[in-house]
Amino acid sequence: MSNPWDFTVEMSEDGSTLYLAQTDGSGEISGTLSGTSAELTSTATANVDATDGGAGTCDLTAVTTFDIDLNAASSPTSFTGTVTYTYSPATGVSSAVDCTDQLKSSGGVYATLPCTVTYSLAATHK
Repeated sequence: MSNPWDFTVEMSEDGSTLYLAQTDGSGEISGTLSGTSAELTSTATANVDATDGGAGTCDLTAVTTFDIDLNAASSPTSFTGTVTYTYSPATGVSSAVDCTDQLKSSGGVYATLPCTVTYSLAATHK
């Protein structure tokens, strides 16, 4: 992965709602635009497994939050902010949720659960 991490998104506004989506149309997220700031949040829960053997007993909830500051009230050409990814075992999905197979100590990708990763954003219009 490159450092800094480069990716392309599309943004649009409808009234007081700001939309952000990957350029392929997937992963749309929206939130309320207040002046030149917006917080866009998406939550998804999925059954995951650390092996290729199929779904395991772990349901993880992923929360993605973009905190965005646009550089102008109309037709912004750039924005700054943060994107935060939070992963935690799902609650209320199943009484048999066991996510220990997702931990690095068991061959998974997470050092601990729940966990949070935050990135700084700096974007320009192309």
